[in-house]
Amino acid sequence: MIIDRQSPRTIQNYLLWRFMMSQVDYMPKRFRTIKQQFNKVFQGINTEQSRPIKCATYVNRNMGFAVSKLYINKHFDENSRKEVTKLII
Repeated sequence: MIIDRQSPRTIQNYLLWRFMMSQVDYMPKRFRTIKQQFNKVFQGINTEQSRPIKCATYVNRNMGFAVSKLYINKHFDENSRKEVTKLII
């Protein structure tokens, strides 16, 4: 296995790199700029997705049902919610 041929230091560096790359989108601009430069060189990607889009995507992925419930409670009356519940169940 390839992992067996690597030093513990190399594996540690790889894991740290993967963690940082997965979290850099939520870090300050200076870190995101470094990632953008990396992506430009290695993947040919020149632009970064806008911050509001990234934040909305994050919230939707991690708290989609909770946000949906808040939206439904605010914008739909009790009768509408009951009717939809009947359709779903």
